[in-house]
Amino acid sequence: GVPEEGKVLTVIATLLTDEKQAKKMSSLLEEYHLANQNAGPNAYYGLLADFPDAKTQTKDTDDAILSAAKREIDRLNEQYGGRFCLIYRNRTFHAPDKIYMGRERKRGALTSLAALIAGGESESIVHGLSVSLLQTVRYCITLDSDTRLLPMSVTKMVGAMLHPLNRPVWENGRVVRGFGILQPRMTTELESVHATEFARVFAGQGGLSSYDVSVGEFYQDLFGRGIFMGKGILDIRLMHEALRDKMPDNQILSHDLLEGSFLSAGFLSRVELSDGFPAKAGSYFLRMGRWIRGDWQLLPWLFPKIPAKSGKIPNPLPFLCRYQMADNLRRSLTPPVLWASIAAFCIFSQKAAGTDSGRALTALFLCALASLFLPMLHMALSLLLAKGRRVGTRCRATIYAGLGGAMIGSFSRFLLLPHEAWVCVRSIGRALWRTYVSKKKLLEWVTAAEAEKMSSPGALGAFIALSACPISAALLSVLGMNAASFTIALLWLLAPLYAWFLSQPLPKGTTLSDEDKAYLLERAKEIHLYFQTYMTKEDNYLPPDNIQLAPCREVARRTSPTNIGFGLLACVAGAELRLTGPENAVLLLEKQIETLEKMEKYRGHLYNWYATDTLQPLFPKSVSSVDSGNLAASLIAVESWLTNQGQTELAKRAGALWRNMDFSLLHDREQNLLHVGRDQENGRLTDSMYDLLASEARLTSYVAIAKGDVPPSHWWALGRPLSKTKGIAGLFSWGGSMFEYLMPQIFLPDVKNSLIDQSNRYAVFCQRLRTKGGVWGCSESGFFAFDGALHYRYKGHGVAALGLAPGLDEELVIAPYASYLALMVEPEAALANIKALFANGFGGQMGLYEAIDFTSARLAGEKRAVVQSYMAHHMGMSLCALANVLTENDQGAGLFRRLFMQNPAMSAYQCLLGERVPLWAPVTRPAKKKALPPVSEKPLH
Repeated sequence: GVPEEGKVLTVIATLLTDEKQAKKMSSLLEEYHLANQNAGPNAYYGLLADFPDAKTQTKDTDDAILSAAKREIDRLNEQYGGRFCLIYRNRTFHAPDKIYMGRERKRGALTSLAALIAGGESESIVHGLSVSLLQTVRYCITLDSDTRLLPMSVTKMVGAMLHPLNRPVWENGRVVRGFGILQPRMTTELESVHATEFARVFAGQGGLSSYDVSVGEFYQDLFGRGIFMGKGILDIRLMHEALRDKMPDNQILSHDLLEGSFLSAGFLSRVELSDGFPAKAGSYFLRMGRWIRGDWQLLPWLFPKIPAKSGKIPNPLPFLCRYQMADNLRRSLTPPVLWASIAAFCIFSQKAAGTDSGRALTALFLCALASLFLPMLHMALSLLLAKGRRVGTRCRATIYAGLGGAMIGSFSRFLLLPHEAWVCVRSIGRALWRTYVSKKKLLEWVTAAEAEKMSSPGALGAFIALSACPISAALLSVLGMNAASFTIALLWLLAPLYAWFLSQPLPKGTTLSDEDKAYLLERAKEIHLYFQTYMTKEDNYLPPDNIQLAPCREVARRTSPTNIGFGLLACVAGAELRLTGPENAVLLLEKQIETLEKMEKYRGHLYNWYATDTLQPLFPKSVSSVDSGNLAASLIAVESWLTNQGQTELAKRAGALWRNMDFSLLHDREQNLLHVGRDQENGRLTDSMYDLLASEARLTSYVAIAKGDVPPSHWWALGRPLSKTKGIAGLFSWGGSMFEYLMPQIFLPDVKNSLIDQSNRYAVFCQRLRTKGGVWGCSESGFFAFDGALHYRYKGHGVAALGLAPGLDEELVIAPYASYLALMVEPEAALANIKALFANGFGGQMGLYEAIDFTSARLAGEKRAVVQSYMAHHMGMSLCALANVLTENDQGAGLFRRLFMQNPAMSAYQCLLGERVPLWAPVTRPAKKKALPPVSEKPLH
């Protein structure tokens, strides 16, 4: 954890606009703490808050908003032991604009905090922690409200600051060695990248990188210091010393670059933070204009004498820092120059044809196009130089990548160039006017959320908002009067409509009709009947493992933790789908929880099998990682549902059951992986481990990390070998089954276009390629073979394109529950398959049977054989998948995903799911081997 000499305060700079915002930001603090539990007791978290601008010093709503924020901080301190605070300021009068606001906005809040910690005069007011405690803090991690602090980031940043070679040396008013600020590398949050087509085009791929890798940064690599972008860790006491009386009031909008210059910013490549991205063209250009204004208001800092509180003083900034500022100014001049080059060619080239001026205009035009389409040219050159070697893969996910993505991005920038150029010119003009003439609105600023609200014009409004495009089109048409001018004018005329189209929100969730949903609800009723019928007092309200209908009828009076978990969820699903009343579900859940509380356990874990009538563990006793993870996830969802129902005491009992599970006993520290299980008879862990991300154990890994039993680095230790079929790629699993890919998605959110999302879609794609009798879907299941007691045998079945295990395509067994799981990924295709299965007569009173065996070697001349049984965990997965699809909200999150992520510890690690697809990674080619013989004589899970 963080040592005593490295005490750190992580703050979110925010505006307290309303009570909802106060609660939202406080919840973020909670998530950041939970995601960085390894930091220990020397890490603190706070809201660095100001009130919005107002015409008076106070507003009627201030007290209610402040009280809400204080209540949330008090709740967090009570729950987690006093490590949260609210740091706020009262508004002060801003004379140039005649408004009341937080002095100097975020810069003022930071400098005021620095003064408070350093023991100087400060206007900051602290709630939740004592000032004396804050004055022991050495470092401050500063974040914006849309920045995500990822797991283990706090310790990594503090560790880097404490390294002897990085510690700042302060001499003659500046840092001469080391760093007073470290800037982590920034990635764009995957969910914001895919909010709209506009974000997909302009934000890049987004998402976390698959591995903890070092990346370069131009200035750091060449000159040993980077650029501070406002999100990172800084020496807060040094900041107070370095910036005191150095900056003039009411003039500095973009303060990050100056702070990085005075304190010497370093680039921290091995720590990653994620940021949001504007969803709409309007908010994107608003943000661009604000950044350009801030850059140009720093123009006086390029000269030998600079403004300061005490008057003009010699410029203390080194040449590199001034060059970085100048480079920002150069960057904002590029779009106007490109526009002018294109416009000049269209208007004057025909008249100057054959002259030196004409050739110069043509050269300028070609250079402008080359600049705009440089990403496309670079990608084309890369593909050409590859000469048949690995050149990336296509995706089932909707990602703009490769040559096609580069073409779309370049073409989009060309279409919107007139407006981009106008934004640059307008922002530069405003900055210069306000800096040197009016002295007003120098600190004008809107939040990202406000920018999104301000930029929602309709199709017609887009032509007004982006009027520079049609004006430029008219200019070229009237003055050019040639083919080039008419062509470009037409494109620029349509640009506002194109921007409006790109800015529309992308649909989330399934697109099933009401008729389809009604059909699926009938299927849910059939499946729910299994749990209504067999979770009885005789079996202590636990679901029996399976019922077999042929060749002999028998109920398997044993159960597993996974069965129990889905039995609990069946109660919740029944209530939420109105198949039974909520009061009945609560009553049954209470009886099940009573049963769980009295069952024999090992360090909180249930054993792998129990007799349902006696509750005695079946021998040989063992603890299964996957089963425990499934049960824990189920209890987490049940706890949330009971809390929502007002059943607080019962919810606490459900919560105690999963919190008492100690997953650390299953963790191998050396390999940073989870063992398959623990044999209780000999007290030894199994030799085999789960080492793939595409595995049913992914859910166990997630829960264990979120509980704090296993370090977050375990997630990155899981293997990510890529498979490729028909040019489309996704992760390999071991058995190539639908269960491995999709069972965890009952609980874990589906982050669109992430590596996991791509792999899940790839899994369904490959499964659909292996069709028999018009149906598809392979997963572990029973098959048409019997033991001595005429029980169906059971093993894993999969598709060779997906699995590393040998011999997967030598048998073909279709498991209908795989199609129910596929509803969460490809709903239309899965629904059609479910209907086909029923049409072929593969269903009974409780829905589709366990499996259909098409393996000719076992069928004595028959084309197929139906495995007439129902298994609890397959029925449970089917019911939960149906419940998710039938209860999706506007964000595409179904019932059990919402309940699971309602728990703060689980939601704190959601960022792990937003991993980008490695488009250029190598593909694994497993060796061809013969199938292994089946190893189980009875249904084992």
